[in-house]
Order: sequence, then C-alpha cells, then structure tokens
Amino acid sequence: MTNKDHHHVSTGESDGPNTHDMSVQTMAEAPREWLSVPMIAEHYPALGKSMARTIVAERRIPVFRVGGRRLVVRRSDLESYIESGRV
Repeated sequence: MTNKDHHHVSTGESDGPNTHDMSVQTMAEAPREWLSVPMIAEHYPALGKSMARTIVAERRIPVFRVGGRRLVVRRSDLESYIESGRV
C-alpha cells in the first residue's frame, strides 16, 4: 500500500474524542430539561400561564427557538430565575 492509497484503519484504540458521538441533547433525549411555555405553567402552577408567557416574551431567561415558532427554556435557567426572586 502506498501513501496515496493509505486509509485510516481503526485499531480499536481511541484516537481522541469522537466528535460524531458528541451530540447536542435534543428535546426528545432530555424532555425534562427543556420546557415550552405551556409546560412551564403545568410544572410550575404558582407562576401561571400569564407569568410564564411574560418571562419568555421579555427574555428574562435565555430562550431557544425550536423549529419555526416554538420557544423553549432550560429548566435550570427557569429555576435560577425563580430562586433569584426569593425573599
């Protein structure tokens, strides 16, 4: 085999991190981590639908767009926001 014809052959040993296996979590893979506005109101009834919409609309916490129109937030960001208002 010449250098020109040489192809990488896996020995089974790690050549470092495999970036193909490192994927970003999707909503399907981590359903409890990502919350839509209706889910916020459902999981945090003390906030209510109106307050959930306000938090998202005013971008009081980081908001992510999924697909065309659906907005979601990380549960951890929402919980941090709630804790910051603690008296």
